[in-house]
Amino acid sequence: MSREGDFKDVPSTLKPGLLRFLHAWLCVATGAILSDYVDEKFMLTEEFLAGYGIAQKLFYQYLVVKLTMQTYLVGWCLMECGTIAAGLSYNGIDEETGKAKHDRVQSCVIWKLETSFRVKDFLANWNISAHMWLKHYIFMRMLPNQKRGSGQAAAALTTFVVSAIWHGFYPGFFVFFIGAGLMDYQAKLAGQALSPYVEGKAPGWLIYLISWAWCYIGCGYFATAFVLLSFENFHKVYASMYYCYHLALLAAIALSLALMPSKKDKTVKTQDSGNKTKAD
Repeated sequence: MSREGDFKDVPSTLKPGLLRFLHAWLCVATGAILSDYVDEKFMLTEEFLAGYGIAQKLFYQYLVVKLTMQTYLVGWCLMECGTIAAGLSYNGIDEETGKAKHDRVQSCVIWKLETSFRVKDFLANWNISAHMWLKHYIFMRMLPNQKRGSGQAAAALTTFVVSAIWHGFYPGFFVFFIGAGLMDYQAKLAGQALSPYVEGKAPGWLIYLISWAWCYIGCGYFATAFVLLSFENFHKVYASMYYCYHLALLAAIALSLALMPSKKDKTVKTQDSGNKTKAD
């Protein structure tokens, strides 16, 4: 590596490299533990389909998606060990902490994956390189003048469809990514429609906990199609659950649209905020 420009004064990479190596083995351990209790094929058994309640099935699906994630996380963490050790991941000094950053080459941020309460944030920290490519080459290019807001829903849905095609032509991929797109759309609507009803009326930790549960339950639910792939297989599971999350998601979108403030209300609120700022 040529020690020029950003790489002129690369600090020791031993500690961050070993830390990422430790992350990989923690994911290996997590996967090994979960694999003793969870198997996606179990979801096709009569015991699961007829014997488990909807809440039990949702929790099992959550565990399945966690197990599936470990496979990818192990590979990404081991890959990043090389770029960190070589200094290629060095990204300057963090202004807040004063510590060196080694995230120039990064595929995932595990902590943010575990604590995300919106699909948007989850996907932004999963397979980061692919996410950035889809964002800049598909999503942003479909927006008029590359501006957010106008035509955003169509651009987002197209991006998720492209991602599904990228993975392959199994029906399960399309169900998963279109479902994730609808979850992202619902989250954006809910943020605008429900904020006036919950801000200052419910504790932040409760809002976060509900949002996190809603996000991860949805991820596990739609990931069932991702891991089972064929329509015949994932239809059995969803039918045994009465397509509950599909219906709940559509109902949440409809409710958010119904509660959405009108453009007139938004204009008045903006003017009031402006007048208050001037008065201050």
